[in-house]
Amino acid sequence: METDQTRRFARYELFIGEGSSKKVYRGFDKRYGTEIAWSKVRLPPGKEASMENLEELCAKPELLRSLDHENITKCYHYWIDDSQKVVNMITENLSINLMTTVAHLQLLWKIGVCRIYFPRKRLG
Repeated sequence: METDQTRRFARYELFIGEGSSKKVYRGFDKRYGTEIAWSKVRLPPGKEASMENLEELCAKPELLRSLDHENITKCYHYWIDDSQKVVNMITENLSINLMTTVAHLQLLWKIGVCRIYFPRKRLG
């Protein structure tokens, strides 16, 4: 089981999902006893030392940490692991039901079903 430098967060081997540049695992916050999502964002090969690249990768966690809204995922902690060439980001864990519901609504929006029930307001 992997932990962060503070040993507050622990990462399970349980894989939650994957994006184009990151993998997300389930984890645990030992201080509050809650589940978290542990994202590992791979640094592109050959660009590890570039300050611009590191600033770009750290922009999203910094933005999430600065925001406090019930509809925005909270970022608790992040750091760069030079040995594994990844940026680790600890965020709140969305429940499976919520992720399924969001994915279902996105699908309905794409095929036009939600537009019937949620029409846009016309100006003028």
